[in-house]
Formats: sequence, C-alpha cells, structure tokens
Amino acid sequence: MGVTVIENFTIDALDGNTSRLSWTGDAAKRAWIALDGNWVIKAARHSGTDKQSDIPLPTGTPRALDLVECGTSETPTPISFIPELRPEISFDGVTAAASYRVYDTAGTNAETEISRLGETGADRYAVRPTQKLDGENGVWHRFRVAAYDGYGDSETTETKLLYVMDVPPAPGTAGATVIEGDVFLYVNNIPS
Repeated sequence: MGVTVIENFTIDALDGNTSRLSWTGDAAKRAWIALDGNWVIKAARHSGTDKQSDIPLPTGTPRALDLVECGTSETPTPISFIPELRPEISFDGVTAAASYRVYDTAGTNAETEISRLGETGADRYAVRPTQKLDGENGVWHRFRVAAYDGYGDSETTETKLLYVMDVPPAPGTAGATVIEGDVFLYVNNIPS
C-alpha cells in the first residue's frame, strides 16, 4: 500500500495540552502520528475517509509533527527534529559574489530582505532571521538567496520553502447569568 504523508490537516486546540488533528485520508490505511520523533498514535483505525485523533499537543511550543497513513504490515519512520521558528538558512558561496542578500516571502506578502552578508571567501554561509516566523493559520515561507557582484547585479543562487503553523489557543468560555433581574457576563480565557 505504501506510506502516505498527510500534508493537509487542521489542528484545533481542545485545551492548553490537547489538540485534535482532522484530515481526509484513505479508509483502508491506518494513521500514525509522531511528536518530536516519538509515536503518540500507532496504527489507529478510522472508519471512512474523514478522520480525526486527539493528541497531547500543547499550544505555544514548536513541535515536530508527523502524520502518515500506511497499510497494516508497514511501520513508518517518524521525523525527529524540533522545528525552529528562526531556521538557519545555509547556502553555498558563489565565486564572483561581492555580497549576499536573503529574502523571505511569507504567504502572499511581498518579498522582504531579512539579511545581508559580505563575501568572506567561505565555501558555505548561514544566516538566521532576526524574528520568529509567522505561522498563524499556517504560512508558507519562501526564502531566496541572491548573490550580488561588485556592480550590484544579482543572481538567485538558492530558494528554500518552509511551512510554519501555530496551534491556535484553546477556545474559552463565555456566558451570562441572571440574578434577580441583573445580567452578569463572565469570560474565561477567550482568545483575543
């Protein structure tokens, strides 16, 4: 049957420590879910193609999440790195370059320069964004490295894609209580 990586899924926080994953998958395959390289759900059966599983996924902490489906005789290998919201972007040096610039395009936003490096003669360079990447509602970040010669002409040397997604906070509760004709509103942990 083969291993299928599920890329389109939703994460809903149920409380501060548990989240629900929902996705559409193959009814004949079983789900495997790993956090930081450790399986938290193994070979789970779901009826139908609309699937969901509750997992121990706290909000506010970057985690490596791996969701795959495979047949009953297969055991997938989980990813095991912790995502960094300020990833290191590394690239090879270019012989005629006088400087390098690194650009980030978040979703459909305009491209933004995030770093400039002078040529040092190194074979390999690395840079980190100064700010954490935005992942609200899931965002593709496209990083482009451009090498510039002494005249200011550029050439794109590498492009890297990274998907970032924040787990939304758990929904709070709100309500109203009537006591002797007065209405009292209460709010508990409503996300702003």
